[in-house]
Amino acid sequence: MSSSVADTGEPRWFQGIERKLWMILAVAYVGWLLDSMDLNLFTVVLVPSLRELLGPRATPQTIGYYGGAIAAVQLLGWGVGGLIFGILGDYWGRARTLCLSIVVYALFTALSGFAATWWQLAIFRFLMAAGVGAEWAIGTALINETWPQRSRVAASGLMMSAFGFGYLLAGLINLTVGAYGWRYVFFTGVIPALLVALVWREVPESERWQQASRRRNDALQRLSAGRASPDDRKLATFTFVELFQPPWLRSTVAATFMSFAATVGFWGTQTWIPARAAELANAAGANPLQVISIAIIVLNCAAVFGLLLFAWFTELIGRRPAFAVGCIGNMIVLPIVFLVPKTYQTLIMLLPLMGLFTNGILGTFTPYFPEMFPTRLRATGVGFCFNIARIFAAIGPFIAGSLVVAFGGIPQAGAVMAASYAIGLIAVYFAPETRGKPLPE
Repeated sequence: MSSSVADTGEPRWFQGIERKLWMILAVAYVGWLLDSMDLNLFTVVLVPSLRELLGPRATPQTIGYYGGAIAAVQLLGWGVGGLIFGILGDYWGRARTLCLSIVVYALFTALSGFAATWWQLAIFRFLMAAGVGAEWAIGTALINETWPQRSRVAASGLMMSAFGFGYLLAGLINLTVGAYGWRYVFFTGVIPALLVALVWREVPESERWQQASRRRNDALQRLSAGRASPDDRKLATFTFVELFQPPWLRSTVAATFMSFAATVGFWGTQTWIPARAAELANAAGANPLQVISIAIIVLNCAAVFGLLLFAWFTELIGRRPAFAVGCIGNMIVLPIVFLVPKTYQTLIMLLPLMGLFTNGILGTFTPYFPEMFPTRLRATGVGFCFNIARIFAAIGPFIAGSLVVAFGGIPQAGAVMAASYAIGLIAVYFAPETRGKPLPE
């Protein structure tokens, strides 16, 4: 991920970086980590929470079905929140939007612990995910707009790797707090609220955004005075509308389908790893809680490496080829991970492959998507493409849950979901290549 080359005398990506830029990266990193933690707390307590909430109806099949439904609702909330907060980030500012989103997802994660029925849990998870939807779009826009060209990929790759640590943190919380009950696991989700004070005081607004905001405001004033030029009318166009106008339409469509493919594959498979680990642990007479936690830790240690690796791939071979490698790798790896293991030990041994590809492919988006849109609609564009796909990708866990019932087990359902990456291979063919090009103004 470094753009430095010792024999040319160029500085390494981390050299000469101002303190305020490190603060921006730190807040975006921790925010995305805690986003991931809050989002994945449901994954680690899926089985015990639904076993209690469903009561006598709780069977492996019904837990799989309702678990898929709630995971789908989470994705729906993520998509809706990402779109709304993305637009807000372009008009209201990056830092203030981050503060609001943190409060939303921290509050509703904690409230999830008070759910008395499965549908109450689904409502809380929808509202939690709406807050989560803002973090990546705003954070990655802020990093790409403030860090120098030579360091953008490295910094954004580091931010994305936090997602793996967040999932890992969810596993550690389950390992330590889960013994007291699944509700206490959710109560820990209030921790991100502590970030708000730091973001409000320490994180500056992007100068690029401030300039774009001034240009938009000036254009709106001239428009209201009846002396606007064609450029003014373009600047005054609602950001969401402009996404679907040339020259941004192609990028919007391609990036949305790329995100759709990766999201369906991710949530349509990783949601079931804890349940699959529990099945194999029970069959072997092992402690399911310990096996689930170990499986999640192993998976996400590999995920951190995969996210960094694929971000580096985007610089090494290009944005489009790196994403294509991830799609092909997932189509090979996922059937192996789900169909081969007959013991929980074998599953744990194969999970690093899943972390490398299923998580890693998401690392291509952080440097890539911000390069597709100009500053005035970057948060809207990134937020739409990365998050709106989750509304459509909500069918992933729901289909996977239905497949669990149809096939009578998780392995077959997980293997079938690998086919979603074929959509990504088609979409990336139409995406523009942006490696080496400056961030559009």
